[in-house]
Amino acid sequence: RDQDRRGVRVVNSWDALRFGFAKARLLAELKRAGFFVPQWLCSNEMPVVERFCEEHGRVMWRPNTGRAMWQLFLDKQRKHCVNPGKPPVLLAAHPEQAFVRAFVCSGEVLLALNCTAPYVEGTEERMEELSVCDWGGVADELARAVSQIRASWAQVTYVVQDGKPCIYDIDVDPRYGWMPAEFRTYLQVRLARKLLELPAPSAA
Repeated sequence: RDQDRRGVRVVNSWDALRFGFAKARLLAELKRAGFFVPQWLCSNEMPVVERFCEEHGRVMWRPNTGRAMWQLFLDKQRKHCVNPGKPPVLLAAHPEQAFVRAFVCSGEVLLALNCTAPYVEGTEERMEELSVCDWGGVADELARAVSQIRASWAQVTYVVQDGKPCIYDIDVDPRYGWMPAEFRTYLQVRLARKLLELPAPSAA
């Protein structure tokens, strides 16, 4: 805030970074502002969690704070993570489709990737699969959601339902070292040119 006060350009100020800590607060803020978010619950009480699971069938979970991936909420997590003596966990209805991760900077989507989750079935193991997807139909809504939490640079995790992005997370400190080199290099170039206010490179 002191940087803002002195007129120093800050990519993501404290007003944005606070939403990177408590994810229930993030989802509540997005819903309050009229954005489409999944049915969700933040709790450490087993009766409440079980009722939510009964209502929604397949459920995903993640810690309520910090950076984490959404994962299936199974008996193992139910047994070890839900306890009044432990921090509450965040649950959400399973989207039944692959997540998309979109990177947004200064009101523009720079890259969006379909992310098919890894799985192991018997002796078959599949790693996470990534592919570029068309974000044109939801770009404005994604940029508006990032702007709603006063961020300039963020990764939005979402699925498209009925033509609208259903937002599961906004990471205001995005990392992209996990990407294959081709995607990572392209994103770095787009991000650098956006910050320098230069035209975007032609997509390969």
